[in-house]
Amino acid sequence: MFHRCLVVLALGIISVGAYACSHDAPRHRSAAHHPARTSGAEQARAQAPGDAQGTVQVTTHVDDMDGGAPTAMDQSESAEDLEITRQIRSAVVGDSALSFSALNCTIITRATVVTLRGSVTRAESVVIERHAHEAPGVTRVNNMFDLSDAASAQ
Repeated sequence: MFHRCLVVLALGIISVGAYACSHDAPRHRSAAHHPARTSGAEQARAQAPGDAQGTVQVTTHVDDMDGGAPTAMDQSESAEDLEITRQIRSAVVGDSALSFSALNCTIITRATVVTLRGSVTRAESVVIERHAHEAPGVTRVNNMFDLSDAASAQ
């Protein structure tokens, strides 16, 4: 009985190993499968619209494709920049007048320069930008919001 269990276990391990080896190895090592190591633009390039594997498509802002606009992956890890981002996020989340979309805007801080991104109304853009300017240590705010009309923000 013990030997039969060992044989079944060994066959299961061999089956899993054969399945893993049967896949196209270079595809599994591509940038698209390691998002923590790539920028948003690299991920978008790695996942072409006609991808036969059925992977999720990454939609990025046009400026992302040429590396011109910061993405969330560009957030600085310095204590000062992280604190600025935390304070702005806290002010935005605490503002009950903002829509769900505005509450989930992207806030990126690099070298005390804040970039704001996302889809918000013009009024929400002004409010979030004000919150960013009020955070201690901010030297400049880049408002890169995509402005939507009030009906689509609800």
